[in-house]
Amino acid sequence: MIPQAVVSESNGEISCSVEESNRIRAMLGLKPLKTDDGGETSAEAVAVQNFRDKAEEDQKYVHEGPMWWFSACVVHVLSCVVLYCVVHVADV
Repeated sequence: MIPQAVVSESNGEISCSVEESNRIRAMLGLKPLKTDDGGETSAEAVAVQNFRDKAEEDQKYVHEGPMWWFSACVVHVLSCVVLYCVVHVADV
C-alpha cells in the first residue's frame, strides 16, 4: 500500500503539515520530524543540521585525507621492501 498524504495546494505549491509528514514517515518506518515547540525540530532545521554535519565531515576529510594517502604510501613502500627482502634472502 502506498501512503497518501493529505496536502494543500496554493499557487502551484503543494504542502502538508508536519503532523501529516510524520504520519507518512511512521508508515514508511522513518523517524518523525521534530517541531519548533521544544519537542521536535522542523524539516528545515533538520536539513540545516544535515548540511552542517556534511560540511564538517568534508572539512575533516580535507584535513585528514592527505595523511591517509601518505600512510597508505608508507605501508605500500614497506610492503615492497619486505617482499624484496624475502625474495632476495630466499635466493641466497
